[in-house]
Amino acid sequence: MSAVNCREIEAVVANAPMGVLVTRDGQITRYNRKFSEMFGFVGDEGIGQPVSTLYSSVEAYDALRALAGPLFAVGKPLQAELYMRSQEGIGLWVELAGYVLNTENASEETVWFFEDRRVWQAARAAQQQILLENEAIFDNALAGIAVIENQHIVRCNRRMKEIFGYLQGGLTERSACIFNFPTQEFEEVGAEIYRVLGECGVYSGEINIRSRDGRDLCCQVSARTLGSADPLGKSIWIFDDVTERKKAERALAQAKAEAEAAADAKSRFLANMNHEIRTPMNPVIGLMSETEISRLFRPFAQSDETARLIRVDRRFFDLPIIAMAAHALAEERQRGLDSCMNDHLAKPIDPDELFRTLIRYGVDLQVEPAAAVSVADSLFAVPGLDTAAGLRRVGGKLNFYRKLLRQFVHGQSGVIQDIRIALAAANFQLASRLAHTLKGVAGNIGATPLSRIAAEVDDAIRESPGGKATKVHLLRLECALDELCTALAAEFGTSAVVSRGARAQVSPRPIVEKLAAALRSDGGVVDCFDAHADAVREVFPEPDFATLATAARDYDSAGALARLATAREVLKAGDS
Repeated sequence: MSAVNCREIEAVVANAPMGVLVTRDGQITRYNRKFSEMFGFVGDEGIGQPVSTLYSSVEAYDALRALAGPLFAVGKPLQAELYMRSQEGIGLWVELAGYVLNTENASEETVWFFEDRRVWQAARAAQQQILLENEAIFDNALAGIAVIENQHIVRCNRRMKEIFGYLQGGLTERSACIFNFPTQEFEEVGAEIYRVLGECGVYSGEINIRSRDGRDLCCQVSARTLGSADPLGKSIWIFDDVTERKKAERALAQAKAEAEAAADAKSRFLANMNHEIRTPMNPVIGLMSETEISRLFRPFAQSDETARLIRVDRRFFDLPIIAMAAHALAEERQRGLDSCMNDHLAKPIDPDELFRTLIRYGVDLQVEPAAAVSVADSLFAVPGLDTAAGLRRVGGKLNFYRKLLRQFVHGQSGVIQDIRIALAAANFQLASRLAHTLKGVAGNIGATPLSRIAAEVDDAIRESPGGKATKVHLLRLECALDELCTALAAEFGTSAVVSRGARAQVSPRPIVEKLAAALRSDGGVVDCFDAHADAVREVFPEPDFATLATAARDYDSAGALARLATAREVLKAGDS
């Protein structure tokens, strides 16, 4: 070999990316730069040192010599992965290969190659740790997980076994038929799942299945193929047992329906107590059933006579009968007691007193507390209206109370004109009944001052229909009713209020502005829209009004505000 070739080889060995070491008789004779970097030698300080200093222990060195000796003796190289030690005492994993230069004399120099495996070992350790963590997650997951291939379970976790009742016996290699569908249903459900897997690679849905021990289960199932377009290839399935959740949802839905039915019955019950709001009825309540509150009330022609007729039937001898009268006078109470009634309630009905009375006579009532209503609601500012009292009579249901107020405006705003017509026609009984009805209705909604004046008109008509007192009280009633109806019309956006034979117009402009402000703040949008729908409808043609209503009730503020901008233009055009 020429000197040039020798220098080239020396250069290659010196700059090789792996460590190169030459030993003889257990001593280090030469090494390259990479080896010195790996084992922490500075310059040539390692030459002459024992090879055993490179090993983690003398035992490790002796074990390698015992392994290498027979191989070197027959001219074969040695390859091994070994844990060694640098001069700083730092452990390092290396892949080692060694062979003797002269196979006929193994005591001559031996060449060793070292590849640093620390990065690889760290990556493998990290991978192993990830694998262990994934195994822990898999085994302890709250959902059942299974790997299925060709409709057979290849592997599954503990939760899967728990769900299907196989803790004592494994699920591995079992057919997916363990899901215990009836045969035809299994084929149908399985065909649908595998069809979706084949088309999309994923499936998700709820299926009803049965466990090994006969429990009916509802599972949310998710499946995904693993790297294959064939749905019968390996796929991972996740089973989330939602049986209890479904039961809870059904129970909650039933409880909600029952609560809504009870609340509706209570609202109707409270409304029916104030009979003048709907149709005139007589002041007696016949309690025909003590278990269904909504069916306790029946109208009768004459309360005294009806009570006596009920008592004649021995079945109803102990049935509580409660009188409802417009007055709380002692003589009326006594008259009811004398006619076989048990008790007396004066109108307008106080719900708390009503419930106490019913409970006192054995009616099993579960009375819910009235819903809280903020005193900031604009109804509390309406003059002549005791909003708190009115809400108390409807169990705190604000929307229902607003509905009653709207009915009051539409049904009672023109009653003064009707009373005058009845008086002019000498139909004094009708005039008195109209005043009496207004008294009761006003009291029911909390318009106490108006109710008192209506009572004075009723009394005056009974005593002297054409007298001065009747005219004076009727004029006072007209003013009070007109003031209240006008205020309520402005609150609800009603376009006209009938009173004194005329209509007081309410401008829709402030209503439109109020609705726009509610939309911008997202505060009470639906309530605001429903309260002022009549006024807003006047500005919009029907298709546009329906679009606006949908946007407002869907909380689409941007869409609703865009519609209201059109309304402003219409109003401006009308002003000009």
